[in-house]
Amino acid sequence: MALDISNLVVEKFPAGNGDLQINNVGSSARIGTGTVTPRVTTAAQIAVNVDDWASTVVKLDNVTITTGAPTSSGINYTLTDASGSIVTHIRNSLGYTPPSTATSVTGYVSIFGGVAQITLRESVDVVAGALTTPTLTTAAISAITQTTASAGGNVT
Repeated sequence: MALDISNLVVEKFPAGNGDLQINNVGSSARIGTGTVTPRVTTAAQIAVNVDDWASTVVKLDNVTITTGAPTSSGINYTLTDASGSIVTHIRNSLGYTPPSTATSVTGYVSIFGGVAQITLRESVDVVAGALTTPTLTTAAISAITQTTASAGGNVT
């Protein structure tokens, strides 16, 4: 990305809420191609690393989505994974209602009111599906038991 930085202003958006916003960009042009690989993480890790991860793309797996409070611009949804919860705000103009569960949710980390959020880029960032749980097979249990027993550990 090439940006004309003359007259550029960087400020917090909205005033004091946390994210940085670039104003007065004269022009911009895409000058390359590439793929953004999201960081696979958890809601708890985002909360701890929000300042370092702001504006980076992340992916949460096995997410329950609950409808929260509507605002004048959209609806806040709570995304809950095994580690905790984080909010995403979906604007009314998107015309999208997420499912109640998703195998994954991808978006970029943002800060609103000093709190971490995930901002969706488009509706395909939410992959609908039932939550998955690890499958523990007899072979896996046997391998764990044999490894632990041969290492001198206690098997209960």
